[in-house]
Order: sequence, then C-alpha cells, then structure tokens
Amino acid sequence: MSNLFQDLRFAIRNLRRSRGLVVAAVFSLAIGIGANTTIYSAIDALRSQELPFVEPDQLVVVWQSTSRGRPPVGRLGSGERPPSYQVAAEVAETAAAIEGIGFTVGGNTTVLSEPDESSRILPAEGIDFGLLRMLGTAPVLGRVYSPGDRLDTVDLKESRPIVIGYRLWQERFGGSPDALGATLRIGGYERPVIGVMPEGFRVVPAGTRATGEEPQVWLATDLTRVPGSAFMMPILRVRAGTDLDELATEIEALGLSAARSFGEDVEGFGMRVEGLQSVYFGDMEASFLFLLGAVSFVLLIACVNVANLLLARGKERRKELTIRAALGAKRGRLVGQLLAESLLLSCAGGAVGVLLAMGGNQLVSILAPAEFPPAVRSLAINPAALLFTAAVSILVSPCIGLLPGAAGIAR
Repeated sequence: MSNLFQDLRFAIRNLRRSRGLVVAAVFSLAIGIGANTTIYSAIDALRSQELPFVEPDQLVVVWQSTSRGRPPVGRLGSGERPPSYQVAAEVAETAAAIEGIGFTVGGNTTVLSEPDESSRILPAEGIDFGLLRMLGTAPVLGRVYSPGDRLDTVDLKESRPIVIGYRLWQERFGGSPDALGATLRIGGYERPVIGVMPEGFRVVPAGTRATGEEPQVWLATDLTRVPGSAFMMPILRVRAGTDLDELATEIEALGLSAARSFGEDVEGFGMRVEGLQSVYFGDMEASFLFLLGAVSFVLLIACVNVANLLLARGKERRKELTIRAALGAKRGRLVGQLLAESLLLSCAGGAVGVLLAMGGNQLVSILAPAEFPPAVRSLAINPAALLFTAAVSILVSPCIGLLPGAAGIAR
C-alpha cells in the first residue's frame, strides 16, 4: 500500500511537468466517459420506468403471426399483429393462468365541442370496457367503465358515458366533483362524465404509438359487436409466478383451436407472449444499447489516443527509466509508476466526464421528443451511473498505461 501512495505522489510530480498532455488526455477520456455515462443513465432510467398499473410485472401481451400477418402496435415490419378479439377472449377464458384481459390502441384523437360552438382536438386512447378495471389504476374521481356500460352505447358499439383525463377535468370543471354526471359533447355525442383518471395517466406510454400529449379521453368500444376485429392490442393479467414460456405454449395451442373454430386463416399460425414492459420499452432500450455500443467505441478511440500520447512521452523518458533500472529499480515497480500516472489521468477523466455527463443529461432532457417516457426526459446522475463511471475510469487506466509502460522501460 505504501508503494502505491509513493507511486501516486511520484506520478503527480511527473504530470505537473506535462500539463499539455494532461489536459489533452483528461478531456479525451472525459468525452468518452461522459457519453457512456449519459447513455447508461438513459438505459437505467428506462429500465426503472414503472407502468402506472397494479402489479405491472403480471401484465403480458399476446402477438399473433400468420403467413398474411400485419404489423402490430409498436412492431412495424415484424409480420405480427394482435389476435382478433374473439380469439384473444377465448384464450383468456380457457387458460387457467390468465386472470383478466383488456384491449387498447394508442394514438387516437377525438373532437370536443365547446359551448361557444367551436371545437378542438383532444388526444385520446381507444380501449374496451374491461381494460381500466383490469389494470387496476384507481380514478381520482368517480369510476371506470363497467360491463353495465355496454347497455348504453352510440354507433352500436361505443360507450356513451365517458372517462376523462385530469387536465380536461381541471380545464372544464376546475377540479370540481360536480364534473360527475356533467355532459361533454365529444365525438358528436353528449356524453356524461363517469370518472377522472389521475394526472399523467396513460395506457400506452409515450414513445410507442401514442402521441406525446397526455390522453384526455378514454373511448370504450364494445368489441363483442365486432368480434373479428384485430385493431386493438390485448393486455392479459397472469397469475404471479407464471412461467411465460409454458404459458406461450398453452396459448398457441388454444389460439390455433379458437382461430379454426371461428374460420380464421391459420396458415403459418403462431402466437407469442411478451411482457408489457418489454412491449412498451423494449425497442427503445435496444436503441439505447446500440448507442452505448457506439459511444464505447468513442471511449476506445480516446484510450488509444491517450496511450499514443503516453507512448511518445515514454520514449522521451527512456533515458530516465534506463538509468533508474540500472540503479536497481525493478521492472515491475517502474511499470507500476507509469500505471499510477495512467490511473490518475483516467480518474481525472472520469471526474470531468461526470460533469460532461450532467450536461449531456440536461441536453437529452431538452432535446428528447415529448414521446419519450418521463424518466428519460428528466435524466439525472444516479448512484448506479456514478458506479458505472467509476468502474469505467478504473478499467480504462490499464488500457492506456500497459503499452506505454512496457515500451517506456524496454531495453
């Protein structure tokens, strides 16, 4: 341990004589470390993004594929699509591990007619009658849709009662409980308000198919009137501890049987189960992981550049190192002293990299589209990111010190 402190003190004295090299090396490493820290922070924030539902880890989505498959929600070009309502409902009723099912489609809009006869577009989400109840998020006022609302529909299938968002409640009713039972002209129909969802609530998170705006209306459709439709994504609640691979095997068999019984195309039929967290954020996480790989190459290039600087400096110091070796200094000790210099440089680069990462996080927060999840649009340096930065800084030091160290004492 005493040797380490001596090496560090000696390294500090040597680096003071090469301030230009120190500045170039520290900032080269800081850019690479800072970029890696920012992307890692985004990945960590994305993975920690919690869905606003009760026990979200028990929610899954079922995809269907056939030889004539259409792209589904959030899976453009995959050849998969949501199964039809009738198939999904039959599977949910038959599979023992499934406790509930609901359907949704994001990115909808509707028209709100104002009292002065003007109108404006409202962001909305299409759902079925059972989804909000199955997800379990309690409204701040009133209730969510119930099976009884199927008896009061317009256009044969769409619910007349309406569940609205928190912002619309504040804008039109000033947050008053008198909003319950009041009517809004939405989509051309007078609709009584039966519930208000919490602020920020949305079924389909920003960044998937929804617009960046917070939904203000949830339009419930009676899918029993259109059983063959496949435009809504089915969300299933499964029992805790359910093995998704086993469930997928069971669901595929049940789905194939149901599709045949309903006369649907079963050529190339297949079904897949995916966790809801993965459905909503999997593609975005994959993009960030790709970026992490790209900025890792930036850090690698920075390490190579700094190693070249130290290599050139090591050649200049070869006479000094040769004399010290002739006086009895061991090769390992000399390499250790050179590695101490690289450790100081990498740690300094890591410290400056944290500052750059903080700026990078702010830049991401400013430039991130509204479609990004809130956790990504408000990045912060968290303990996990700091630990990541420290690990990268320590691991970088041998990368930039071994080659120059070996060359510097070569005889």
